[in-house]
Amino acid sequence: MAYEGNNNQQHTQQMPGQHARQAQQQQQYQQQAYQQQAYQPAQYRPQYQPQMRMMPADSTTTGQWVLNLFLVCIPIIGLILLFVWAFGSKTAPSKKNWARANLVWILIGIILSVAIIIVAMVLNIPVADYMQQYWQSYLNR
Repeated sequence: MAYEGNNNQQHTQQMPGQHARQAQQQQQYQQQAYQQQAYQPAQYRPQYQPQMRMMPADSTTTGQWVLNLFLVCIPIIGLILLFVWAFGSKTAPSKKNWARANLVWILIGIILSVAIIIVAMVLNIPVADYMQQYWQSYLNR
């Protein structure tokens, strides 16, 4: 029991020093936190803020869409422009998606045309004769 008492005395003697250091550290931490909070600058908030209509950065105007549609109607240039717009890095996202959608529709049209031609060849339908008759009747009007 004497040993336990001696150990208890050492523990109580160390406690005030430890508590003092912890209290000092906590006080320094609180002072730093207060200084950081106290130094925040005041925020300026105007009483009247006019409402501004801002367009998104990637918006395309109606005039630009009209020009895009016109350029795409030009046979070879339109196809080249669709590829440039669809895979270009400096193209607006809306125009890029529109060009990709147009290319998908062109691809679907090509696939359907080839499928119809193959079916006509397998069924022995004289597509060339029908086309020749159509053009002759069209030109003779």
